[in-house]
Amino acid sequence: MAQFLRITSEPIPDLRGGGLPDSVCDVLERAMSTDPAARPQSAREFGEELQQLESSFGLTVDNMALPEDVPTRSTHESLPSTGPTTDSRQLPSTSFTSPSTSPSTRFRPPAPNRPLIDRTRLIDLLRAGQRRRLTAIHAPTGFGKSTLAAQWRDVLAEDGIPVAWLAVDSDDNNVLWFLTHLIEAIKQVRPHLSRQLAQILESHGDDAERYVLSTLIDDLHSNEVQTTLMIDDWHRVTSPETIAVLDFLLERGCHHLQIVVTSRTQAGLPLSRMRMRDELVELDSSVLRFDTDESDSFLREVGGLHLDREDVQDLNRSTEGWAAALQLASLSLRDSDDPTGMIENITGRHHAIGEFLADNVLSTLEPEVYEFLLSTSITESISGSLASTLTGNPRAQAMLEEIEQRDLFLRHVDDERVWFRYHHMFLDFLRRRLERDRPERIPELHRIAAQCSRVTTCCARRSITHWPPTTRSSRWTWSPSTGCI
Repeated sequence: MAQFLRITSEPIPDLRGGGLPDSVCDVLERAMSTDPAARPQSAREFGEELQQLESSFGLTVDNMALPEDVPTRSTHESLPSTGPTTDSRQLPSTSFTSPSTSPSTRFRPPAPNRPLIDRTRLIDLLRAGQRRRLTAIHAPTGFGKSTLAAQWRDVLAEDGIPVAWLAVDSDDNNVLWFLTHLIEAIKQVRPHLSRQLAQILESHGDDAERYVLSTLIDDLHSNEVQTTLMIDDWHRVTSPETIAVLDFLLERGCHHLQIVVTSRTQAGLPLSRMRMRDELVELDSSVLRFDTDESDSFLREVGGLHLDREDVQDLNRSTEGWAAALQLASLSLRDSDDPTGMIENITGRHHAIGEFLADNVLSTLEPEVYEFLLSTSITESISGSLASTLTGNPRAQAMLEEIEQRDLFLRHVDDERVWFRYHHMFLDFLRRRLERDRPERIPELHRIAAQCSRVTTCCARRSITHWPPTTRSSRWTWSPSTGCI
């Protein structure tokens, strides 16, 4: 049966010129039909038809080698493991006549639990780049990436464009599981195509990726069906095999398939290549951040707060338009009798913001990256050479670039990517952690920063500002020419 499935996408060969009886040709042609409904529904059914042919021709009827009945597994046992496995290419079940092995919530956008803020300026950017093959929405946690993708999905749906949605999980690091989930997502908008893809996946084993993806691309191209595939939480994927699937779709696909990806990192996304081809729409934290009007709408409609314009501007400035910080700040401001005074004290040291960053950012960091972040938080801006002096790490420049690529609240401030700076709230949070976890290092780090300020090769183009351990509000500013101000 697997052999017949392998050739169902090819034209049926002419069997009748080789001397085969018509009844035999009829059975074989039905088994190779391109219409799944016309084929035998199981290997047993196909075998029974062949047995009837043997009997009609007076031949000895062969027995079928069928497996013994296997006890039904419990639901828990039938679910795939989402952790490491010794066989990362274990083939999942892809039968689409039975319930999916994944919850249906993975194949639709998350339902909003509060009013959504109108992001017209971002939707306009997405519309302007709609023809481009890849839209990458990447930023640190809490910048509204999935929410924006869901809003864009609704806009496309209103325009009559089919949108398949797939929320990635850690089990998608198994490439065959990813393909299974991809097929299930396609099923929501192209049911007939998904059945064909599922059969190909079952029959081709280790070569499944190429056959499934080629069939998907060819079908979209031949039918000229404009389709958008949205992949949410791509940062969960680290497997080179799964990353290669996205790369294949982008490299070999056509303009009938647009792919929208949301991610907390830039890793696993061919941004530079797609940018060079003018096939990229990129929305990062600098674009996703709320402007003052959006912050005002958020605080009014979501937080139920009606603040003075100046207070909104101050809060927007201190949070840098970070939606998660605005949400946490609004919870604190609701019961405040003095919102202006509280806004002045909402920084990365605020307990709610600190807890959020600890749970969603620090928990993902390797120890060496955490130590690097702490040491380089001593100054307002950081360069590779300055970071190398502070940390003793000769790879400091590479570390800064990797941290920026991982969207860990670090951005370059010049085109040469010499100088970088952390998000203000993340910087305050790191300094609070430095005081808590490594207080003995603070005087030495200040001493190194002060010495470095006098070395032109280290900071000739920018003064170094670093905060003293005695107070948070004051600042020490060092420059090559004047020293301490």
